[in-house]
Amino acid sequence: MKNVIYKMRYVALLLALTSMVFLTACDDEESSSDEIVLLSFGPSGVHHGDEITFIGENLDQVTAVVFQPGVEVSKSAFTDVTDKQFALVLPESVEAGKVILKTPDGDIESITMLNLEVPVTVTSVTEEAKPGTNITITGEMVNWIETVTFAADEVVEKDDFVSQSLTEVVVTVPEEAKTGFLSFTTGGTEPLQFSSEEQLIVTLPTVTDITPAAVLDTRNIVITGTDLDLVKTVTFPGGTVIEQANFVDQDVTSLEVQVPLSSLDGKLILHVASGLSITTAGSIDIVLPVINTVTPALVTPGNNVTLTGTNIDRIASLKFSDGTLVAAANFVSQSATQIVVTVPASVTKNGILIVTNQLGFVTSTGAIAVPGGGPSPLAVVFFDDGFASGWQDWSWGAGRVSAPTNTEQKWNGNSAWKYTYPGGGTDSGLQWGNGNTAIGGNANFVIAVYGGPGSDGLEMEITLNDFWGGTRPKIVINEGEWTEYEIPFTAWVGQTVGTSVTRLAVKPTTSSWNGTVWVDWVGFR
Repeated sequence: MKNVIYKMRYVALLLALTSMVFLTACDDEESSSDEIVLLSFGPSGVHHGDEITFIGENLDQVTAVVFQPGVEVSKSAFTDVTDKQFALVLPESVEAGKVILKTPDGDIESITMLNLEVPVTVTSVTEEAKPGTNITITGEMVNWIETVTFAADEVVEKDDFVSQSLTEVVVTVPEEAKTGFLSFTTGGTEPLQFSSEEQLIVTLPTVTDITPAAVLDTRNIVITGTDLDLVKTVTFPGGTVIEQANFVDQDVTSLEVQVPLSSLDGKLILHVASGLSITTAGSIDIVLPVINTVTPALVTPGNNVTLTGTNIDRIASLKFSDGTLVAAANFVSQSATQIVVTVPASVTKNGILIVTNQLGFVTSTGAIAVPGGGPSPLAVVFFDDGFASGWQDWSWGAGRVSAPTNTEQKWNGNSAWKYTYPGGGTDSGLQWGNGNTAIGGNANFVIAVYGGPGSDGLEMEITLNDFWGGTRPKIVINEGEWTEYEIPFTAWVGQTVGTSVTRLAVKPTTSSWNGTVWVDWVGFR
């Protein structure tokens, strides 16, 4: 330990150095006359290149001064050397910290830290970098920078710098950093906080291609582009998120990932660590099963139907028209091109819906008609999959669209009569003409109607022969489903139908309605 001696002869000198830092080496009150003692140095807040003075006892024995970080100034550079003091010019490379005096008796370390007032300037910063790579900050006195803050408040402390010198700082870009200005803080007696003049562009991934663009669910796709190693998650259309741990493969230029069962058609969203996302320009199209045929076209509930097509091994279940859902596990058999399934006993109407492995229901395509047990037979047929017994399309009304063999909707068989009413006050209707069919003793007229969009609750009237007066029976349409109507002859008030029919017309009760209906299974029983 070194003893500190306070002597009056030093008072004038200490008062002259008004901003000196007062330092003591220990707490004893006396020392021997030959002991080297550091009392103070200063001024506080000295600048690089300025003169700093050290005050004490026997200081002419000091051989060197070591500043942080290991900057040594030898005695040969000292000025005004006496046993009570010496001075030296502060080197540019000195940083804040304790000062060590080298002496023949050993090192004397200051208790108080040397601090400086340092004019730090940054002249350039790397323009663009990707997370995880280094950027270079150049300038003057940048060794005094204490922190570098990236956009998104990602702070890198001095201890984590890759390297630091008077003119250059190298820092690794944090994973969560975003494009933006850098913020710097410095040390010194007057710490600075300032920002870069230009923004650092933090690299984001880019996508150039997705292959294949049309893909079956659960198959893999490959995303190609640049900087794809930055991607942390991929969000598929439909909302399913695939985490990086579940990627099939990933590098800088490609990313392979499995398409989830729930994916829909659409664009992918790639997410990086900063929370930013990139939406792909290209989309994926999920390849859906395609049904080509269903045989037989008419089947009794409890019997099997066979569906043929492509990719139908992807079908998870079949939904019948009455709402009954048959899971794939309950199919009689299933392959990529064929499904055999038993028609549930509850099915009474046409149609099958495919429930794929994707979200939602997809209506099957092709000539699909599974009417269950089918409608009750007609004794006299006017129309069934087309005109019977010589009847013809005598529909009327300007602007109407008549398609007697349309396959979009079916009640029994493979087609129905699709008819679009023009509306706008135009009188229009379906009409069977040029026929003369004996109805015998059958007293009930039968017609099945499917209501197109906007038809729910539409009232339509039915005219037999040339009876346009009196009271004609009316039916009310159900939108989106087939309804079979059976009307007794007594509904035509004021007319005797007789034993044969020579004309039949069906039209809305208001000529302002425009829309589409399908009719089938027309006749008498």
